[in-house]
Amino acid sequence: MSKQEARTGGVSFSHQACIYGSDAEFLDMTTPFIEDGLTRGEATLAVTTPNNIDLLVDTLGANADRVEFVDAYDWYRHPAATLLKYHNYYTARHAERPGHVRIIGEPIWTRRSDLETAELRRYESILNVAFAESSAWIICPYDTRVLAPPVVADAHRIHPARWTGREARPCPDYLDPATFVDAGGTHPLPTPPPDAAVLPFTGDLSSVRRFVTAHAALQGLAPQQAAMLSAAVGEVADHVARHGSGRATIRLWAESGRIVCDVHEPVGRITDPFLGYLPPTLDEAPGDGLWLTRQLCRHVETCSGYCGATVRLHVSGPHTAIAP
Repeated sequence: MSKQEARTGGVSFSHQACIYGSDAEFLDMTTPFIEDGLTRGEATLAVTTPNNIDLLVDTLGANADRVEFVDAYDWYRHPAATLLKYHNYYTARHAERPGHVRIIGEPIWTRRSDLETAELRRYESILNVAFAESSAWIICPYDTRVLAPPVVADAHRIHPARWTGREARPCPDYLDPATFVDAGGTHPLPTPPPDAAVLPFTGDLSSVRRFVTAHAALQGLAPQQAAMLSAAVGEVADHVARHGSGRATIRLWAESGRIVCDVHEPVGRITDPFLGYLPPTLDEAPGDGLWLTRQLCRHVETCSGYCGATVRLHVSGPHTAIAP
């Protein structure tokens, strides 16, 4: 038995799309998945819509009490925080029971901006890396009645296989996560406005925190929110100082109900497509601090190419909370 099999009780990670177009199709694919897991004594979490939760509870009967149900609209507000929730759930349940930890995870794609949709697409792909050494078995439902065709098409690029209810069939369009996540990372980000506040950075992190806190407050952020943004930008600046040239330009401005701040290094490169997405381990690694940045911010964009490297942070404006 390999080291991974020893860690996971002899079972491996699986991540499959579950594409359905009716309540009956949803139940046909998810009910056998749950019932088989319960028969094996495996932990099962169902994160889906309230309607689908009601369908599963009615269908499972008394067995519904053995499943943990969560409203997907609450769970999927912020992809980076969602990844942490799944990580914590898996860690706790894997320690309690042998075999797979089964998860039905239905992302909420409706009423999202283009920026939010792109981030959720990346999150779905990164699950393949974040849980690669685990015994998690994740199926992700996609409802063709409400989702745009490009979202459904992406399901086949994000998931190695498609779950039919009784078996998994390979997705021929599946892309390696490093390729999928990095696909948009070379496109330049929109140019900051000319009235953005500017700070040249040469390694003094205290000046970064003072700059961000002061200018975020001028944009109306409450002191606690300004401090959170300051901490997030500080982690990015620290990464630049440690793994780049140590010189960068920091800009901060308000845009469409958000506060935006970016750190740009003109000669830098971002070579890790998963920068800040994967939870830190006991062994320190470059980019660990960017995990905190992604937890604190609504969105984090990265760009790397001939024009250097940029990490751009977005937080909610003064009338909404930063955290989901």
